[in-house]
Amino acid sequence: GVGKTTAISLLTNLVVEGKDGARLPVFPATGGRTTISEVVVRAAPAYGIAVEPMSEDSIRLLVADLVGGIAKNEGGISTELERAIRNMADLRKKTKDEARGTVDPIRDFLEQKANAVDDVVEEVIRRMNLGARTETQLILSESTENGLRWLSDNITKINYGQHLRFSLPERVTVFVPQLALRKMRYDVTFVDTKGIHGTTLREDLRSHLDDARTLSILCCMFNDAPSGEILKLLGELRSLGSDALERQRVIILVLPRGDEAMKIIDDAGDQPENFSEGYAIRASQVADTLRKEGLPEIPVLFFNSMADNPASVWDDLSKRLDTLRQRQVDRLQRFVDVSADLVTNADAARIEQARV
Repeated sequence: GVGKTTAISLLTNLVVEGKDGARLPVFPATGGRTTISEVVVRAAPAYGIAVEPMSEDSIRLLVADLVGGIAKNEGGISTELERAIRNMADLRKKTKDEARGTVDPIRDFLEQKANAVDDVVEEVIRRMNLGARTETQLILSESTENGLRWLSDNITKINYGQHLRFSLPERVTVFVPQLALRKMRYDVTFVDTKGIHGTTLREDLRSHLDDARTLSILCCMFNDAPSGEILKLLGELRSLGSDALERQRVIILVLPRGDEAMKIIDDAGDQPENFSEGYAIRASQVADTLRKEGLPEIPVLFFNSMADNPASVWDDLSKRLDTLRQRQVDRLQRFVDVSADLVTNADAARIEQARV
């Protein structure tokens, strides 16, 4: 809900025109708990979508958790997954009026079947019609007009469980012609992860953070930067011995809304005269918080999707990749120098052999 899907869409230039002429994200972004799975964006000769579906066993477990949670009046599964399952099974909640409240078809099934959870699970699975949802890819020619609109429509349907040919996705890969993406010096793959609603000890996050060729961008709102989730994640990286912080593979992207940056105050109690000053004040506060938590200094960038120039932030991200790559180049150069020394210096070679 901090706006990372909107940010990645605007920064990569993957936007479509809304009814009022506004630039809207290609990906569904509705204020949080929207993205059902990891979304990967790659340059390709043509527009396309590839879906890695969940296994039927995994889907059955999710449905069982959903139905069981409703039967016990407890929490079940995430909002985005529940929405997709209900759409696939055509079992959406409906609000009648204030007096009658919300009607839940799944709860009605439970009442009809005397709270027999297993029977209701089977009914939901049957209504999802998984046997017909076997499609895994869609391809559109690069020359086709409105390719981004085509992407947006289909990604949204898949994400919400409204595409009749696709099952619940484990991961969605979006292919976009290079000309449609904002220009960058490198051939880059972008990954929009699911938001963090609870535990930060997630395998998908750790795989990205541990990848030496990945720059992880941790997003948070302006008013609570650097956010409790980010501090928790950074603390876990430190305690687990990850080299992501040491090698500068992690940055913080703060996403202000409206005029939030103008309402902040500095140590003297004064408000900034412009957004840049507001960003500088918050960046200093973020640095202080990290220091108090015993964490190293981490680069902080800011992007207000309504006011800031995406190209400028895009350039800043490119520079972070420059830094990431240069560290590897420097490391390789040290290895080359040591190797050359072993060749030319017999004593050094013997010392190295003794160490081995």
